[in-house]
Amino acid sequence: MNRSTALRRHLCLLDVGHGNCAVLIAGKTDVVIFDAGRRGSLSQFLFEQGITHIRSIYLSHSDADHIGGLIGILTAKEVSIDRVYLNSDSSKPSLIWDDLVYVLNNAHERQDLEFKIGLAAGHVEELVGGVTVEILGPSQYLAAKGCPFTIRSHFDILGPGCLGRCFGGGFDRDSGLGFRV
Repeated sequence: MNRSTALRRHLCLLDVGHGNCAVLIAGKTDVVIFDAGRRGSLSQFLFEQGITHIRSIYLSHSDADHIGGLIGILTAKEVSIDRVYLNSDSSKPSLIWDDLVYVLNNAHERQDLEFKIGLAAGHVEELVGGVTVEILGPSQYLAAKGCPFTIRSHFDILGPGCLGRCFGGGFDRDSGLGFRV
């Protein structure tokens, strides 16, 4: 895909090896990322596509193969990010998670981006071209508990022209972080 191509809606599933990363492009301006994979693949894709601005990033859980690609993007500062959404995964000891939350908090305090903790069912984000991102789960109850288990992702990519479906990290109907786009 070439970014100069005028696409109204496009979903790119990046090959990040083990882990997940999906980039949704809605119109010429709205870019939304679901998980960031491990190092390199996401930043390489953004560079190759000429993407320098991301509207939102949704992180399903704290495993390195879902968040590792974001730290490099945040520290390089070649791409601006409006907001990052995630659920607390504090029960899982991970240096990369600690590093990411520290970098996100500092960026939020500098007002470089909005850092939101506590994704739960009911969250909706409207994009151009009639595309909507909707969080399907977990419930407010499970999100508030900061579940002591890995919150998994489930992405339903829907909308005008039906973009398709991708599943990230598996889906547990009781604890899943679900997205409908």
